[in-house]
Amino acid sequence: MGAPHARGRVAQDLPRLRRGAYRRGGYRLWSLNLGTPGCPLYFLYAAAHGAEWEPGYGLMTFARHVSEGRLSGVVDLAKVRVKIIPVLNPSGYDRMGRQNANGVDLNRQGDHRWEHFKGRDSNNDGVWGPGDYDWKGTAPLSEPEAKVYHRISQAPELHAVLDFHANSSAKNNRIGFLAATGHPDSEDLAENFQRTALLRLRGRHLLRQNDEQDASPYLLDDVSMGSGSPYLMNTSAKGRFGVLIELNGIYRESYGTLMQTDVTCELCRALFIACPPAAY
Repeated sequence: MGAPHARGRVAQDLPRLRRGAYRRGGYRLWSLNLGTPGCPLYFLYAAAHGAEWEPGYGLMTFARHVSEGRLSGVVDLAKVRVKIIPVLNPSGYDRMGRQNANGVDLNRQGDHRWEHFKGRDSNNDGVWGPGDYDWKGTAPLSEPEAKVYHRISQAPELHAVLDFHANSSAKNNRIGFLAATGHPDSEDLAENFQRTALLRLRGRHLLRQNDEQDASPYLLDDVSMGSGSPYLMNTSAKGRFGVLIELNGIYRESYGTLMQTDVTCELCRALFIACPPAAY
């Protein structure tokens, strides 16, 4: 798929965009960074599940648009800082798999109620452990990628978090979930976030997904309160505005990538409008 090389080219071509790298577990986690240090930080990421790769390309496109000044009326780089990790799980991305190289579901590595979470023995070997669908690892935030994530989430200026996932079922995408640990005003902010996104997305994309009999407009249908499970966002978005988005995706070919990139960019744009630096 070539995402690491694409991230490098994006940063080289755009002088306002700074490339960062974290060396963990034999892989580099690449980040794209914009804006002014010390300002409210917006943390955008995708592919905590490596097979859910499509939104990562949308995040790289959004970074390019911001760096080129196309969104200067929405993202004022003098007043905000933006950190983007297009692929949080590079080993899973390489294998087109959900878990990381250690067989851990990174999105069950958060420290919010980690000890209470119990997943399922999906490979039927009699043990819930490495390789199972939602294996949470041996301790919260213990995996190399989760340690990087935790370091970012501890930044005192962190203001808003946008976490992209993907699903090939129409019943399980086009939806958003708020951080269960988020700011008290999160539901009001989410209403504005959804409304802002729909104003731009309405009438743009029509498709028939795997489990649909007919084509339907592709819109952000619902944003509601998320689970108290140990999702990474429940760690980073404590007392902040955080949204986990499920888009259409998980394809081995480039099916729908243009639409997915467009939707990802519009949702990022909506975040900055709905949750400006002075939102809370």
